[in-house]
Order: sequence, then C-alpha cells, then structure tokens
Amino acid sequence: MQMEEEISLKELIQTLWKGRYLVIGITIAAMIISGVLSFFVISPTYEASASLMASPINTNVNQNQQNANNISELLDALTTTPQMNVESYKTMIKSPEVINSVIKELNLDPKRYTLQSLTDSITLETVQNTNLILIKVKDKSPQMAADIANSLSKNFVSFVNQKVSEQASKTAQVLKQQEDVEAQRLDEAMTKLKEFLSQPRSVDELQSEVTAKITQLTDYKGRLSEAQIEEKGLVASLQSAREQLKDTPQTIKTNQAIDGGGDGSLINLNGLTINGEVANPAYSNLLDQINQLEVQLSQVRAQKAALQESIDSAQKELNQLQLELAEKQYQYDKINNDVTMAKNSYEALQQKYQETNIASSSQIGEASIIQVSSAIPPEEPVSPRKLLNIAIAAVLGLMVGVFAVFFIAYWNSEPDAEGVK
Repeated sequence: MQMEEEISLKELIQTLWKGRYLVIGITIAAMIISGVLSFFVISPTYEASASLMASPINTNVNQNQQNANNISELLDALTTTPQMNVESYKTMIKSPEVINSVIKELNLDPKRYTLQSLTDSITLETVQNTNLILIKVKDKSPQMAADIANSLSKNFVSFVNQKVSEQASKTAQVLKQQEDVEAQRLDEAMTKLKEFLSQPRSVDELQSEVTAKITQLTDYKGRLSEAQIEEKGLVASLQSAREQLKDTPQTIKTNQAIDGGGDGSLINLNGLTINGEVANPAYSNLLDQINQLEVQLSQVRAQKAALQESIDSAQKELNQLQLELAEKQYQYDKINNDVTMAKNSYEALQQKYQETNIASSSQIGEASIIQVSSAIPPEEPVSPRKLLNIAIAAVLGLMVGVFAVFFIAYWNSEPDAEGVK
C-alpha cells in the first residue's frame, strides 16, 4: 500500500516555529564569525587609482603628402609606427617589462611581489567614449598601492618612449645603409650621363641637324611645287601657240602696180599689176614664241628633275638622321631616367632618415600619453567590506538554519524498523 503525504503551509510554519531558536542561533553564529573575520582576522586591502589619457601614435609625417612618389609611399609604409589605440595601451601596461620596472624602481620584496601577483593586483578600466585609462592597484598598504599605481604610469610612458625610440633607431640604421647604396647608384648614373653627353653628335646636335634638314627638304618641295605650276603654265601656253600656228598661214598674197615712170619710153606699163606671195610675219612670230616656250619648258623640267633628286637625297639623309636621333634619344632617356630614379630614391631616403632620427630622439610616449591624475593613498579599504560580509553571513546563516530545522523534522518523522513513527 502506497501512502501519499501532503504537507500544508501550516505544517511548514509550525515546523519553522518549533525550530526558531536553532535558526536564530545559527544566523547569529554566522554573523559573529563573519564579523570576527572581517574586523580582526582578514587584513584590509586598499585600492589606489591613477588615470591616463592616451592618443594614437603616428610618426609618419608624410603619409598624406599629395605629391608623394612611389618610393616615398613605400618608405612611409615601411617606417610608419603601428597605430596604437586604448586597447593596445591596456595590453602594454601589464607587459612583464613594465611590471618588472615597477618592482625594481620601488625595490619591492620579490617574495611578496612576484610578477604574477603584482599583475593580478592591477585592474585596468576605460571610461566609455573617452581615451581615459584608469589604473587601479590593490595592496595591503594604502601608500604602497598609490606608489605602485604612480610608478606603473611613469614606467609605462617610459616603456612607450623606449619602444618607439628603438624602432626608430633600427629603422634609421636600415635607411642609412640604403641611403649609402642609393648615393653610390646616383654617382654611377651621373658618371654614365656625363660620358654620354661628352660623345660627339649629341642629341641636341642631331636635333639641330634634323631641323635644318627638314627646313631644306621643305624648301626643295616648295620650289618643286612652283616648278610644277610653272610647267603647267608653259605647257598650256605652248599648246595654245601651236593651235594658233595651225590656223596661221606661212605666206600671204600681194598685188603690186607697175609704174612706167613717164620717161618717154616706147612701152607704156602704167596700169599693169604683178601678183605674188610674201612670208607671213605673224606665223614667224608664233614660231619663235613656240621655240622659246619649248626651251623654257625643257629648262623647267630639268629643274624639276634636279629638285626631285635633291628631295630624294635629302629625305634619305633625314631618315638616317632621325634613326640616329631616335637611338641617341633612347639611350639618353634611359640614362637620364636612371639618374632621376636614383636621385628621387636618394632624396626620399635622406628625408625619411632625418624624420626617423627626429622620431627616435623625441619623447613620443609623453606626447601621446598624459597622466591626468596621480594616485593618492586611499583612506578607506575596499576589502573586506565588513557590513556586507555580515549581511551575507546573516542570509547564509538563515538559510542554513532553515535547512537544519527541516532536516531534523524530516529525520524525526522517519518510521522505525516496525513501521511505527
């Protein structure tokens, strides 16, 4: 037979009321133990706080230079200090190098203040929407807590300065070595350029010869064009004269009267005429004109042939000059380009080397990290929180007391071996 038991709220309250002295006793005992521990056993812990205001580090002064060439952009990328934000600073503050510097500066007991214990005693917080970093240090001594917080702030600034300076120094050494290489390269390129310019028939000379030859060729072509126009005019005039010559007779007929003279001769010839032909002067004039035109046309054509021959010769010479000029110009451009590139690289390295030297000697950490407030020895400890501990002990004691009352009531209500309660 299975029995079901129902526990009412009234029975619970009755059970608690019966064991009220036990609950009260356990609660009071817990509060007394907590009070003794908080007031007399547990050493108080103090917390000092210092605040830093951090700003990003960027030592690349030419990063936004509008006229930077590829060499400058490459050097900027190689020598730019990594961008550091607040989270980066928080990680660096707890670095072993900074912690060890604090231990050495304050001459802390290495048995009590180990690297791990001191790191655990430090709490870093950031104020929302600001660049503020709060450094909180807990210690049994209020003065020591303040000293550690202030020393941590100081050594962190020195640490940032040291790292930036070390990086800048290493970069400067590399830049100096490369600068020497580029200086030698520039000297070699300048020597080649001087040797090239000292050779006969330089680019400028060839350019002058090409210009003169083009002028001469243009003159020849202009004179040839004039001769062609003159030839056309002579051909037209000659054709016209020949047409006129066809229509002009070589001779003309004449009628001449015979005069007897009235000298008393027996025969009287008065009134008789003689018919004859004479040479036509117009025909002779046209013939002379045609001969002159043919002579002029022959001269013009001979002039044209001579001009065409001169043009062909000048064109051939011009082609040779232009080919030689192109080869010279290519060699000059190549050597001059090497000089320009070497010069740009050397100047960029020289400028970046000077900037890096400035960065290595400047106090970047102090410029980017400002200690807003120093830590002062706190007057009140942060732990133990005595009243809070007593209150928590009271709640725990009350819970333990209630559990004990119900456990005892349950134990007493268990049936014995014969099934009798």
